[in-house]
Amino acid sequence: MLDRVGVRSRVVTVSVAIVAVVIAILSVVLWRAVSSAMTAAAYESAVGTAASISRDLQRREPPTQVVPPDVQAYSRRAQQVLDADGKILAGSSEATRREPLATFTDAPPIGDYVTREVEALPGTTGPASLVAATRVKVDEGRTLTVVVAEPMRLDTGARQRLGAVGVLTIGGAMLILFLILRFAVRSALDPVERMRADLEAITSSRETRTVPAPRRDDEIGRLGRAINALLLRLRRSDHERAAFVSDAGHELRSPLTTIGLSVEQLSGELSPERRAVVGARAQGEVARLKALVDDLLALAKSDESAELVGAQELDLDDIVLGEVSLARMKGGEVSASLAPVRIVGVEDQVRRVVRNLVDNALRHTKRAVRIEALAESDAAVVTVDNDGAPVPPADRERIFDRFVRLDEARDRDRGGSGLGLAIVRELVARHGGTVEATEAPDGWCRFVVRLPLAPEDGHPVPEPSLDDELLGR
Repeated sequence: MLDRVGVRSRVVTVSVAIVAVVIAILSVVLWRAVSSAMTAAAYESAVGTAASISRDLQRREPPTQVVPPDVQAYSRRAQQVLDADGKILAGSSEATRREPLATFTDAPPIGDYVTREVEALPGTTGPASLVAATRVKVDEGRTLTVVVAEPMRLDTGARQRLGAVGVLTIGGAMLILFLILRFAVRSALDPVERMRADLEAITSSRETRTVPAPRRDDEIGRLGRAINALLLRLRRSDHERAAFVSDAGHELRSPLTTIGLSVEQLSGELSPERRAVVGARAQGEVARLKALVDDLLALAKSDESAELVGAQELDLDDIVLGEVSLARMKGGEVSASLAPVRIVGVEDQVRRVVRNLVDNALRHTKRAVRIEALAESDAAVVTVDNDGAPVPPADRERIFDRFVRLDEARDRDRGGSGLGLAIVRELVARHGGTVEATEAPDGWCRFVVRLPLAPEDGHPVPEPSLDDELLGR
């Protein structure tokens, strides 16, 4: 049932209900406070009036006046003077001269006061009153009892009038509160409704529209900006995905075309020498196609999740040493300078980072490649240099994008697919590190990878580097 009620109605209803409960509790507390105050005032007034009458009786012979000049009687206050036998000597009204205001088990002490509550005074139907009594000595040792009654509560008419005023006041306040809350909630949620309508109108991530986000730093303003940022990311992601599919299709078309032509030629009449050439060409294209598919799968897996599944402590220098040995087996002239460094990561991914950087260096080197692994104060650093031309400063960020090759004049086999460095950036970022293209002090092309050290190696102690003899050169 509540799901069918709008947020505005729920907010207004709940707010008004909470305020109503608070007002009800405050009304009860206020009423009790007023009742207590009236009781205290009745006691003070009754005792004060009794004291005034007692002093007046002591000054007058005989005691004929029950209401002293400085004590003004009114319809709901009553005074009596009784003798020692309880006979009424004087009263403030006709009814009080016929019937005692209250009865006391023991005679009130002289000069002190006793009090009790009575439901109604003689000759009245009003609310409860507080009765105070005291005894006073007059002429010839006689003692008289003074009794004064003061109302403790409002009468029925006053309560009804007060209740009506309270109901009207509270009702008016609740109505005003309802209207104010309704206007405030509507003003606050109208931008949300407009954003919802605009979101429903967006049917494709290629649309360039955004939602009208309020220009204010509150929850709704931040929600609008977050929605627009999400739309921008979706639009960028859709554009990148379309470009990726287009580039991947273009890259796959070339080896597939070559393989198809090779198969067609092999099915015809060829000399053994020509057949060997065509088979070798097809085999090379298959290897290139396999490498391209592996790179595409690596990028797809990198896009699926940023979590490091199977991460463990690794000896980065051992991984680099293995890749150096593999590069030498391929005929590369590679020198290395390694220091013991431990990191936390997935071994296959870290190994792929180093391999891609080494393959990229071998692809662009003129003669030699050098690799260094060491530990700095807060990071493990791997540098891969080659004696080819450094990456131009304007292209040092773009070179890590997918399917980017700066050597378009070269043949595609030598230039690569343009995915190796993109994979490096994705995997390094997943491990919490950075990679950059720069220039070595001697002018060589350099790539630098920084990865967080393993926790226990926060301050590693440098050890002697492994020279080429230890690497088996």
